[in-house]
Amino acid sequence: MNEAVNNSKKTLKINILKNCLKIKQLILFVFLIFFLLTLCLTIKFYLTPFKPIAKTSLAIFKGAAHVHSLYSHDATQTINNISQDAYQAGLQFIILNDHNTRMESPRYEHQVLVIPQAELSTQAGHILYLDPNNTEPLRDETRHLHSNFKYSLTDQILSIAAHPYSRYTPFDTDYLNMTHGYEVLSSSSDFYNILYSWRLLFFLGYYGNSPFALTALYSKRDRSVDAYQQVLNQRPYLLFCGTDDHGFIQHPARLKTYEIYLPTFIPEKTALTDSQQVIKILKEGQYFCALGLLGDASALSISLHHENLILPLGTRAKIPSTLHVHWNNKDIPKGYKVVVYHQGQVFFTSHDSHIKQVLNEIGNYRVEISIEIPDLLFGTRELTFIYTNPFYLEPEIL
Repeated sequence: MNEAVNNSKKTLKINILKNCLKIKQLILFVFLIFFLLTLCLTIKFYLTPFKPIAKTSLAIFKGAAHVHSLYSHDATQTINNISQDAYQAGLQFIILNDHNTRMESPRYEHQVLVIPQAELSTQAGHILYLDPNNTEPLRDETRHLHSNFKYSLTDQILSIAAHPYSRYTPFDTDYLNMTHGYEVLSSSSDFYNILYSWRLLFFLGYYGNSPFALTALYSKRDRSVDAYQQVLNQRPYLLFCGTDDHGFIQHPARLKTYEIYLPTFIPEKTALTDSQQVIKILKEGQYFCALGLLGDASALSISLHHENLILPLGTRAKIPSTLHVHWNNKDIPKGYKVVVYHQGQVFFTSHDSHIKQVLNEIGNYRVEISIEIPDLLFGTRELTFIYTNPFYLEPEIL
């Protein structure tokens, strides 16, 4: 009797071990298939680089902000290398925001306007510090000088809360009222987001260029956009975008993740004057951000019309006003869609390349333009290509 019981127990244990072994083999098989699929996709994307979707023969002065040079302790590229990569990427300006340091003066290098500024460390987080007038060297290794936001409170200086939702260096939102804008779009935040997602498996070699291509195109940024909109509903606030590039990957594409377009800027080719004008335009909000890896956004024309006035982005107007959104190119990107937000809610959408919409309600408005891009595996997906700065409508005073 006891021997029969022992034999049945042994048989049960053997069966359990066999089943566990089968489960392990199944897991290993699934993992192997997934690994091979990832490897094949990596090779495929490396051999067939991504081609920009949006194309145009037009040209708007554009560049990249929040770029780090060797003056930052954690960066690897010289200003010469950065400006050369910027030129190859088709950019006309770069804004250097080295950590607590500004050691150079504005200049043109490789036909690119180099605007040295700083990224200040404060008790609330990092602030992008842009001073249009001060060209003297700035260095603060102790970090005590900037802890009271004294630079952020002046009228001339533009201060932006850097990567507010970064996993490692977030910004304390209680101090947002001490800044003028919000770095809603940040390549470094995208990069860290993907490190903690399954998309990391498709990371290497994607699109045959900078790994930042994947982070810029596919990372989730809904959280930062929603948080920005909540702040915007309380007071005017700039929507900013930056690469936060440290030069770990020396490829021009790394500077194209988020591009800043200045539709109203006409360069004089005098470095100091042009750099001052760029910062002035940024502070006035007369710019928009685009995912440069998707192509060129110079075909976009957007303005407000009130009576006989034509107003650019970032300005205030009276109601009623007419919003004009035009894609001035015969080649319209696939899936082109304009979404207008009013106080954070979808106001209207359109697939037309030429839009005129009368706006009768007061409050803040933003425009986003999305297009269709290839998805990771099969088919396509919709992705926001352009983010504009908000504009504000106020009641007509009789």
